[in-house]
Amino acid sequence: MSIIKFLYTYPLKSGAAVSEVNVSGDTAGITGDREFCLYSPELKRFISMRDNLNIVNLYIKVDGNHLLVRTAHTEMLFDAQFSSPDRIRIWSRDVDVFVMPQEISEYISSFIGENVILSRLKFPGVISQSFMDTGPIHLISQHALESLSSASGYDYIDPAIFRPNLVVPDFKGLHDDNINEIIINGVEFTVTERTERCNAVPLLHKKLQDIENSSLLEYLDEASDYEGAYFGLYLQAKSKFNISIGDELTFSYTRDH
Repeated sequence: MSIIKFLYTYPLKSGAAVSEVNVSGDTAGITGDREFCLYSPELKRFISMRDNLNIVNLYIKVDGNHLLVRTAHTEMLFDAQFSSPDRIRIWSRDVDVFVMPQEISEYISSFIGENVILSRLKFPGVISQSFMDTGPIHLISQHALESLSSASGYDYIDPAIFRPNLVVPDFKGLHDDNINEIIINGVEFTVTERTERCNAVPLLHKKLQDIENSSLLEYLDEASDYEGAYFGLYLQAKSKFNISIGDELTFSYTRDH
């Protein structure tokens, strides 16, 4: 067994992490995670940190009919009840959303230096309507992070670079491509796939650790024989769940690596 060491949610897609003690959710993921996204009306697509790294400094929190928006130096509370329905394009699918009031989008646009519209999921409990990439929950281990740090020659790698939801000490000696199921509090979580990393990793590595260059993506790709830059696992719960810091995980695996 292993335990939940850290829990994080990201209310805004590509936005700041929120450290949690307890989270709940269902087959679509953790409640409140990636509930909002930024959409470019000019480009007709959503905007992520890969387009604008300033987004990672945006903290968003729902408080009833109000929305708290915090940047690196300012904090504003907006009335968010007067939203309007719309449909936006996320990768290859259309997602139904509520468009937040214009003053919120204008405030965020002025901070990131780009015209964007803040949108909120209309159907957060439906996985086909989510803002997640390919898996609703992301898991990494501290042991894998330390091994990556040692092998790639970096003294320390901030786990925030990989934007996990769950961080555990280790996978109990299992290689991540051998794990097919995880049980937490009696709920089964299917491993949908290993997490293939993109250029957000070196961007965040350079930003968060103030370094000039990052070779993490190249190293991860090389470590998998150039079949993809993998690090971490995507999970999907089979039913509703509630998990907390310190909860135990049981791993189901295919074979020893």
